[in-house]
Amino acid sequence: MKPFIVFLLASFMMPAVYSQDTSVYRLPDAFNFDYTLSQTASGKKPGENRTYHFYFTKSGEYAAAEWSSSENKRGNLLIVLTRVGNIVVLNNREKNVTILNTHKLMADMMGMLRWVRMDSLMAHLRSRSDSSDFHSAKTGRTKPLNNYTAVEYDVTRHRHKGSVWIANVDFPTISDYFASFMRTGMMPMGKRSMEDGMATHPLLQALMQPKTLITEIEMSDSTGNRGFNLQTLSLLPTRSSVSLQGFAVSDYSNMTLREIFEAEMKRRNN
Repeated sequence: MKPFIVFLLASFMMPAVYSQDTSVYRLPDAFNFDYTLSQTASGKKPGENRTYHFYFTKSGEYAAAEWSSSENKRGNLLIVLTRVGNIVVLNNREKNVTILNTHKLMADMMGMLRWVRMDSLMAHLRSRSDSSDFHSAKTGRTKPLNNYTAVEYDVTRHRHKGSVWIANVDFPTISDYFASFMRTGMMPMGKRSMEDGMATHPLLQALMQPKTLITEIEMSDSTGNRGFNLQTLSLLPTRSSVSLQGFAVSDYSNMTLREIFEAEMKRRNN
């Protein structure tokens, strides 16, 4: 399971911590960050290793992520999530900035769902969120991570077992931003189903709290073979800045999905 999927699943169960301001987003001259987190993830197959770099602000105004296939190589795209519901994509190779509005995109997607049988969709969501075969327990083990303390949980699901370490930090994490996006109204019934089915488990209860960071995951199957693995390389309070000088801007924040597709195709063909 990829780290973004882990964060996204956790975010379905977390309370909203940001306002739902849908006003026009004013792009800053630069994005300034207070913390840098580097993590590496691997799966069963060779070549599945990925290195992720996350950038956070103590104020929670925005956070960012980039990833690559090796530890020393930075990604070409920087994805910025804002607390007012925007996604800003910086393409360093093309020197282009794309602005999207999650509130509008989710409203468009909800409109598309009128063509979907909602009873079948809700049944699928309930089956996917069934946590009866998921068990977790706090082990009592802790270890330091910079100025924070990570705590361990034993977890089992189906034939897989392992441990998950989490830490309470003093800045909003990626999951907090996803939680805010989900609160715009997309799939409210499905989200409540997940909350009802999972909130009784210790690890998931902990993940519902804001400013909670997954720092390590080690999973294996019933035969002891290694499964998904996530390790934190570093978490440091480092001031960093990403300047937008020289970047062309594609502002799609007030467009429908169809309009975005048409505008992007036109841009690429020019």
